[in-house]
Amino acid sequence: MTEKQVKAILGALSKLTSYRIYWRIGHKVQLKGVNEEDVPSHINLTAFIPQNDLLAHKSCKLLVTNGGMSSVMEAVAHGVPMVGIPLYGSNRHNLKKVVKKRLGLMVSKKELREDRLLSVMKSVLQGSK
Repeated sequence: MTEKQVKAILGALSKLTSYRIYWRIGHKVQLKGVNEEDVPSHINLTAFIPQNDLLAHKSCKLLVTNGGMSSVMEAVAHGVPMVGIPLYGSNRHNLKKVVKKRLGLMVSKKELREDRLLSVMKSVLQGSK
């Protein structure tokens, strides 16, 4: 992810203060342009998370995903709505199906701004996919 993309995502997530957020960034992934003190306390950065277990939890309200097939299938299996950001080519196809089936919404890389992402996440969280 570019620094601009990271800041847009962090900015949007930072405004969802009534939710506990888990952001899996991987073992070697650095959030470009972001220091640890820039991350609000309701956002947990982690190298690994048992995603399927988290999606199965009754408190899980939303999955923000790049649209990988495993993530999409796990979210569907647990009835968790999605906001997709297709950062890689083949994932756009998966996310188009998510939108078509009304299982979530998609924000393209071109649209990825803090205000746009926040608006889409709120829309899905409020049930108006």
